[in-house]
Amino acid sequence: MKRNMLLNKEDLEVMLTTAGKTRHPKRDTMILKFLYYTGCRIGELVEIKVGQVRNADRIHLTAGQTKRRHPRTVFLNRALQEELAIYIASKSDDDALFPSQKGAQFSKQGLTNMMSKLCKASGIDDVTSHSFRRSYITRLGIDRNVPVKVLQELVGHRQLTTTQLYLEVTDMQLQSAVEAA
Repeated sequence: MKRNMLLNKEDLEVMLTTAGKTRHPKRDTMILKFLYYTGCRIGELVEIKVGQVRNADRIHLTAGQTKRRHPRTVFLNRALQEELAIYIASKSDDDALFPSQKGAQFSKQGLTNMMSKLCKASGIDDVTSHSFRRSYITRLGIDRNVPVKVLQELVGHRQLTTTQLYLEVTDMQLQSAVEAA
């Protein structure tokens, strides 16, 4: 299985700069931040409506909005909540959170294509939309020592082993562990 590239804060900043120069800079930067800070799947993201996010610290995804048709909750950190509140201020609750260029709900493939173009324009190779999810899981699990069981719940995996597959240990982390011994 080919692993998706891990993204760090610097990669995100480069992509945010690129997103700020697109035809839809507010939407595109919010999509990047949303994916990076929630670990949400693209297929879930395209299903989210504004009303699910308004005044919320979490998003309750219905079975129809998730990959395996099992409801789950996506938690939002405070900074993302504040940015989303500004982003959605003038939007209707029934609107797609991140509408396509035509104002309708993105298709999963349409958003994946848009993300691919954005990542390539940023000059960061081997990034896919799923890189954001993998980076989220690794960042919380390895960098912040969040227990794997908590990660499993956060990302909606049914099997603990699936979550473990997402975790990437870097040489720097291994060296740091040896130094702490």
